[in-house]
Amino acid sequence: MLVISNAREVRELEKILNESFTLHLFVNDIPLDGEAVIGDLVECSSPGYAEIPLSYESWSIALANGRAEATYPVETFTMPSLEADLSVYGYYVTDVNGFAWGERLTDPLTFSAGNNAEVNITASRFHRTAVTA
Repeated sequence: MLVISNAREVRELEKILNESFTLHLFVNDIPLDGEAVIGDLVECSSPGYAEIPLSYESWSIALANGRAEATYPVETFTMPSLEADLSVYGYYVTDVNGFAWGERLTDPLTFSAGNNAEVNITASRFHRTAVTA
């Protein structure tokens, strides 16, 4: 079994996050998995919505439960011009190549006219074990 040091985990996550990312909200009720692509997601298009660029300097990277984990300060979306309630089912992050990662929320966020909603973002290195015969 391949073992990666904790320090290496942190360095790898730092390298991954040291590029341009953008935070988006999606409004369709779908599951997310490793096969997700941009075309699966319907980005919010309500008046006042704007995607949010993420800055490398704002990530906080540390070890948590034996793996490197990065957290980002809470981002707030405001949509003051809504005429009806809007359900947001999750967020996704893109880079220059498209879909990078996303998270489907346990309970959808509901926006009402003039209300704010906050999104917490976490990125971590996921360990996968491949077994071949």
